[in-house]
Amino acid sequence: MLSRLALTNAVKAKQRGELSTIIRTISTSTPMKKFGEYHVYNDRNLKDTPADYKEFPERDLVNFPHVDQPLYPPKIRLGFLPDSWFQFFYNKTGVTGPYVLGAVFLNFVLCKEYFILNEAAVGIVPLWTWIYILHQLGKQPVAAYFERNVENNENNKLEWKKNYYDKLISQAGEISDHFKNNQVSGPMYFQALRENYYLTMEAEYRRRVDEYKKKLQRKLDYFVDMEEAKRAYQRKHMVDWVVQHVRDNITDQVQKAALAQCVSNLKTLSQKTKL
Repeated sequence: MLSRLALTNAVKAKQRGELSTIIRTISTSTPMKKFGEYHVYNDRNLKDTPADYKEFPERDLVNFPHVDQPLYPPKIRLGFLPDSWFQFFYNKTGVTGPYVLGAVFLNFVLCKEYFILNEAAVGIVPLWTWIYILHQLGKQPVAAYFERNVENNENNKLEWKKNYYDKLISQAGEISDHFKNNQVSGPMYFQALRENYYLTMEAEYRRRVDEYKKKLQRKLDYFVDMEEAKRAYQRKHMVDWVVQHVRDNITDQVQKAALAQCVSNLKTLSQKTKL
């Protein structure tokens, strides 16, 4: 009988308040009367994950439900054929129908020479014999090897969790000791914080006063400059207005009279100089 050793992936069944359970599933050959039975280690208490289980409170089970991974392998017949193939024929052909169908199909293939047996076909019997012998001799060591690997992985995970939680506990203890040691220096520490807060407020107050002083000084300087510019403009305007009116009042006769007066003054000065 052909059989095979299959080790499925470890299934992590998370449960509330319990550690994850690692399930090993090994399919082995059995007598004819036990075809289709499950072959799982019976020392495991396997339970399905609750439908409403959430890793985190915000887990959306409606749009993102849990992936249902079977805890047990599917049933098989003859060591490698799925049991669902046999169940399909039971209602129509009975229990022996699938076996008879397989034998008839093999006979049909051989009779119609779709599959021709040549001189090499005699090696099929010893080949299957060696496969069966190797399976019987090697299934236990291989199963034990994979079992050890799964056990080591589980132990490593548990050890990592233990070390992690021990570290958290030690850190919590250090924090607790730190607070206990600070019970004496705590009032001084808060007093220093309070004084530092007051100093910070005083520095901020002085900074804002100085900033207000600078802004007020700039505003006063602006008003002074504006007043000086206004007075300078008024003075210039008055001078220009006076000069313009004086020039407008000077006629040709006035200019001639002023020129004649200047000439007479010069003559008078020249005579006095000669004397």
